[in-house]
Amino acid sequence: CITCAEHTFRVPAGGSCDCPSGTTENSIGECVDDVTGCTFNEYSIELDLGNGNIGYDCRPCDKSCKTCSGPGPNNCDECWEFESDIIELKQKANS
Repeated sequence: CITCAEHTFRVPAGGSCDCPSGTTENSIGECVDDVTGCTFNEYSIELDLGNGNIGYDCRPCDKSCKTCSGPGPNNCDECWEFESDIIELKQKANS
């Protein structure tokens, strides 16, 4: 299983991979927020689509952030700290 977004997947008893509550697996195997459609290392901007409709635009977190709530390094909820995190970041950048 891939590990990532509180995290990308979790491994419950029984060994199967499931997305955390409040997320759904997309077509490329990432868990995305059920409301915004953003992955763990993106933050959302609310968009007014008119007629009372709201949409979301997902934007990448700062490169120093593992998770974030907005742009820039001051909005990190969780930072890349360990070598395994940095390896994971590099793998995501190369995919």
